[in-house]
Amino acid sequence: MSNATIAIDGLRVLARVGVPEFERRQLQPLDIDVELDVELDEAAILERDSIASTVDYAAVQDSIAELFVDTEHRLIERIALRIAQLCLGDSRVERVRVNVCKPDALPDARNARVSLERGR
Repeated sequence: MSNATIAIDGLRVLARVGVPEFERRQLQPLDIDVELDVELDEAAILERDSIASTVDYAAVQDSIAELFVDTEHRLIERIALRIAQLCLGDSRVERVRVNVCKPDALPDARNARVSLERGR
């Protein structure tokens, strides 16, 4: 079995997020990192060299972006969990690691971050 990690680093999305209502009134940037552990026998060993043989990271990016269309979230913890669930919807993904960073959430820190890992 050939395992690999597919990663999307620093995906910037705009979201209505925050516990206080005033935070959700405007779009705020979030930075998202996703790592997908996948089994790549079909893509790597059989040398198909076809996007159909692997997880399409562009499609994952688009699906993550869709989570923020016309929605608001209170917690970045919930966002991280929703992203993990979305990624595990692809049966080729065995494990997912998600970081969601909210820049400038704290006055004395670069960002606040939630990290989680889920698997089958």
